[in-house]
Amino acid sequence: MADVPQPSPEPHEPGDEVRVYVSEGESTDRFQGMVCTVTERLEDDPTAETGDELDRYSYRLERADTGEELSAVFDHADLVSVE
Repeated sequence: MADVPQPSPEPHEPGDEVRVYVSEGESTDRFQGMVCTVTERLEDDPTAETGDELDRYSYRLERADTGEELSAVFDHADLVSVE
């Protein structure tokens, strides 16, 4: 069984490099595996529903190789840190 990459235990900051890791069939699965740079961190308060503090963060990204802004906003759980 392959190891499944896990999201960072801390929120990402603008400038951080991340890899998109989403489930097949999601609307953003065309970005699967893409290495990107965080351009903006958004914050709301869904923690009342989920209880997970990191669920309140979402991110705007640009491709690390071209600088092109992606057309989607990604949840914290959709991203893994690039070492």
